[in-house]
Amino acid sequence: MAKPTQTTNPLHFEDLDPRRFEDLVLAFVYRLRTWEDIHHDGRTGSDDGVDIRAIERAIDGSLRHWFVQCKRYRSFASGQAKAAVDEALAKVSEPPDVLLLVLGCDVSLATRTDYETYAAGKGVATTMLWTSAKLETMLYAEHTDLLFSFFGVSFARTERTRENNLKRTIAIKRKLARLIPHGQIPDLLIRSIDDDVYPDIDETRERGKISSWFKTEFSGHYYNGIDLILNIQMIIIDCETGKWAMIDHNDPQIEAAKFEYDEVINTAQYTIMKVFTVGRIPFRNIFEIDEDGDEYYSFIHLHCRFADNGMPYEVIMQREVDGYREFFPKNQFPFAERRPLA
Repeated sequence: MAKPTQTTNPLHFEDLDPRRFEDLVLAFVYRLRTWEDIHHDGRTGSDDGVDIRAIERAIDGSLRHWFVQCKRYRSFASGQAKAAVDEALAKVSEPPDVLLLVLGCDVSLATRTDYETYAAGKGVATTMLWTSAKLETMLYAEHTDLLFSFFGVSFARTERTRENNLKRTIAIKRKLARLIPHGQIPDLLIRSIDDDVYPDIDETRERGKISSWFKTEFSGHYYNGIDLILNIQMIIIDCETGKWAMIDHNDPQIEAAKFEYDEVINTAQYTIMKVFTVGRIPFRNIFEIDEDGDEYYSFIHLHCRFADNGMPYEVIMQREVDGYREFFPKNQFPFAERRPLA
């Protein structure tokens, strides 16, 4: 199935040969139910106004007769819908239990309503209308084999890429678990796969961007990658909401109080806590693991894609130094917006 973010062009059902369009509809209908009998009369050119006829055995054992009309048009209006109903019923003594109209285009709500009302007035118990939007959705979501057979669109390469990425992720996960067993907190060297200055310092790095290589401390494994300790900070936590803010040490009140936080922070409203700033690198951003290091840094080097806003991290969060509580960006508020002292 195509990814939601992937751009795909609309399928042009109107460009199919009329009989090829009917073949596609037959393939859909054939998979729709377990039929007692099904005929593609349109194939012979003598359909008596009905392209596909089918008989379904209902749960109660009764038989339900289906008529399927296929109209491969670029547009379809109410008058054409009524004409399709008349055409299907013209040579039968009794209307079918189900009339399914399949179109190669989309229709307005008014046309759909007129079709359903007109067919019901002609004695049809159940009316169904499939438009190009529904056909396309079914092809991409459930019938990719038909998508390839009739339109030549294949996601086999996408599926193989997804499978290979999964295998690679598991291999990276197992290697890291072997190199860094539970309980160990070694130093690591993080290097961008685009770095070309190591072991020198990048003097041309833009302000606000992280270095293309840096030493850090491993913190632990998590379900999607590894945690790294980046620094230690102080935060305040709202006792009522659980929301938190990083203490701004450039705040004039904090500077004036010489870091006596309880003099400027409402401790009845906020808890003050020391936390690690933790960067989470997902397995997808770890390109290769050099377990031997080199003459400059003889410990593990992780060569990473800096693919998330110029960084290797999928998220940067805070973790209590003397505990297990974690605080994520979605619950952060600006320190300047804290409530004043009581």
